[in-house]
Amino acid sequence: FIYVAPMIASGLLLMLLPLSFGGHGLREGAFLLVFVPLGIETELVFAIAVLLGLLLIIYAISGYILLTLVKLINKTKIAGTR
Repeated sequence: FIYVAPMIASGLLLMLLPLSFGGHGLREGAFLLVFVPLGIETELVFAIAVLLGLLLIIYAISGYILLTLVKLINKTKIAGTR
């Protein structure tokens, strides 16, 4: 784990660079570049990178929904006190 964590972190940091939309492509390429030479199958590495990207999208959408609900609840509380 001590050797793998910095590799994953470097792949995630690479996707923060504004070179592609949402870091797609960069993340997958970085994961392939790092993990395939270690002997992990190409398809597995690519699938993990894509699933990680989808997981990040799901987190962002759920955060947006939660933020919207909180704003609506606060708005109705303020309107109800008048």
